[in-house]
This record gives sequence, structure tokens and C-alpha cells, in this order.
Amino acid sequence: MIKRTLYFGNPAYLSTKLEQLVIRRDDQPKITVPVEDIGAVILDHPAVTVSQALLARLLDANVAVVTADERHMQHSVYLRHCGSSEISEAHTRRVKGFLPPKGQVSILRITDKQFGMIENFVGKQTAPPIREPQQLEMF
Repeated sequence: MIKRTLYFGNPAYLSTKLEQLVIRRDDQPKITVPVEDIGAVILDHPAVTVSQALLARLLDANVAVVTADERHMQHSVYLRHCGSSEISEAHTRRVKGFLPPKGQVSILRITDKQFGMIENFVGKQTAPPIREPQQLEMF
């Protein structure tokens, strides 16, 4: 099944209810989209609000969430951990199918061992090591 890419370039409030993405805009009826039908969500306006519950649901469903700054340049990306190289390659093929006409897309693959060697710093002190995650989320 082909997944949908949802682009938000105008103010909106996005939430979730009953496995649906709920879109609310001023003076317009709400719209719902099944989360299982979504492949990517692009947030390209500073007045788009996303509920924490929706963000968690999208990541659980392997939906790529991309935010952009005021110049419409990519600001951040949120993706799930891939449990194997085969799954990682499938996601790479999916990303290639949704490449934007402008901008740059980079894919960074790291192993669980590499992730386990991350060093975190808070100020000048080393932060305690991160516990092994149930799911890896990159922000």
C-alpha cells in the first residue's frame, strides 16, 4: 500500500483519537486521516501545534516527522529505530520515493553498539549513560 505524505504549511492543531490523526483549523471542519495510511508528516509553519500523544503514535507507526524553520529548511527529523539492516534498507527505499525537489536528505545508520557508546555532556560534566532503549528515537 502506498503511504501518504501530509504537508502542513498553514496554522493547524494536530492531535490523535482512535488511531486517527485529527486536523483542526480555524473556521474549518475537522479532518481525520488513519495513522496507518501515513508515511511522512512535514510541519512547515511555526503555528502548527502537535500533541505529544500524536507524535508518539506517529513514531510508533514508523511515520517520518519532519519540522522546518522559518526559511522552510529542515529543522529536525524524528524516526524510529530499525531492528535490522533489511528493515533499514526498506526505509531507505521509502525515503527515496519521497525526496523533495529542493533541500537535502541524509540517512545516518548506526548500530546498537555504536549507540551504546554515545557520550552525553551536561555543561562540563559527563551525564550518566543512557539506559538501553526499548525504541530509539532521534531528534
